[in-house]
Amino acid sequence: APSRVELYKPGEDTPALTVPFKVSYPTTTILLSSSGEKEQESQQPDVTQEEPQQPEAKEYHWVLVDTVNYDQKEELKAENERRAGTYEYDWSSAPGSYSYTWTYVGEGDTWYDPDLLHGETSTTQCTWTVPPSTIKGGETVTLSLKLEFGAQELSYYGDHASASADFDQWDVPPGGVTRDAIRFMDKDGKDGFNIDYGKNILSVSETVTAKAPAGREEGDKTALRTVFSGHKQGTCYIYEWQQVDGSALPLDTEGIKGIVDIP
Repeated sequence: APSRVELYKPGEDTPALTVPFKVSYPTTTILLSSSGEKEQESQQPDVTQEEPQQPEAKEYHWVLVDTVNYDQKEELKAENERRAGTYEYDWSSAPGSYSYTWTYVGEGDTWYDPDLLHGETSTTQCTWTVPPSTIKGGETVTLSLKLEFGAQELSYYGDHASASADFDQWDVPPGGVTRDAIRFMDKDGKDGFNIDYGKNILSVSETVTAKAPAGREEGDKTALRTVFSGHKQGTCYIYEWQQVDGSALPLDTEGIKGIVDIP
């Protein structure tokens, strides 16, 4: 960075006045003064700094360190075996995208009103925004939710599903919750969202927000969880409280007062 200003008389190579200074943020003031042509280089004004030099900033953020997806594969496989010949279950699960399908494969029966039909089936689908990889303590995080029915053929049966999201302990899977959980809510303060075939609520689209907690010490963990009730499916995005380097403070060239611009 520049460290001095030199003033020259016209046509001369030796400076008539040299003023040293130090760059300070956000404004550097350089005072130039002269009582006449006989002013000596030794007669230099004091350097005034309006602001002390700022140290490099250090901050703590939540940093994504792991993503655990709960697809309930083993549970649904066991359910398929247990109810073979009556119901079949199919599902898919990836971070932020889930679906669940059940089909009645037993015999139909017209005794019921409405009739119980062989092949009755329903699919529910849920998509959540994948959250950011770093989050500041106290930052408001925004997620988008789409919850809806897919393919359906229903007569006797109905269907329903729900979804939610929260910040909670990092090792609590979807389906559980602690009293310290911070729930994502819509603009009306609602934190749980449902679709219900019997009530003709066939889809829900919402934007929800929650304020991230702050860690207490380096290495703390938290999880942002997105949950779909198809069969307690969901994802835990696990974050760790880590120190990160702040960006170097920029030099405010518009704050320099004098006869030179410091780039």
